[in-house]
Amino acid sequence: MSEQSMPQSSHTSKNNGTSTVFAWIAAILVNAAFSVLLAWSLLNSWITGFTASVFYTVSIFWGAFRLKRSQRNESSNGNTVLTSVLFLLAVLSIGITTFIPV
Repeated sequence: MSEQSMPQSSHTSKNNGTSTVFAWIAAILVNAAFSVLLAWSLLNSWITGFTASVFYTVSIFWGAFRLKRSQRNESSNGNTVLTSVLFLLAVLSIGITTFIPV
């Protein structure tokens, strides 16, 4: 019995685009949820908010460096839009974290 190859349809590229859009929407919702959690903790106690903000900043940097390292194996330099957005978000988070105690 021979193996038949199925032709690629335009459905696969459409599904890939849809999953990309939903992934970006999920990332935005997760960051909004962390922002609300940070704002709530800052309203209760600035020490709790500062600790949560430091944890959030470290986790973003960890995720960005891990993503860059895993993509470096697949491509030449590992820089993608997602990696750049994560590093930008981490740098903005550093700015917010250092502004909290003031």
